[in-house]
Amino acid sequence: MEVDLKAYRCPNAQIMANAALQRFIASGAASMKLTSIEPSLERSLRARIEHLGLPLELSPDVIDTAISPVQREVWLSDFDEEDFEDVRVSRTFVLVRR
Repeated sequence: MEVDLKAYRCPNAQIMANAALQRFIASGAASMKLTSIEPSLERSLRARIEHLGLPLELSPDVIDTAISPVQREVWLSDFDEEDFEDVRVSRTFVLVRR
């Protein structure tokens, strides 16, 4: 399962990540990749998993990917440039079932 939160920032990124966690749990998939530009998402994911006692583990292997000019152009149709103008990488987190 893969989820790309594109240029969403908090609180929307967190709301969407929470919904993705629930879909992941319900899906029965073994793992989920979650990509976001939101810098606080890793901390929030860890806290959410711990607080709810979810049977998930956040892999220490985070993949940083440079944001391309093409991505920026695509995002301009759906997001305000100020949402992502200072961001240079997206981070992909891998969640696995315990």
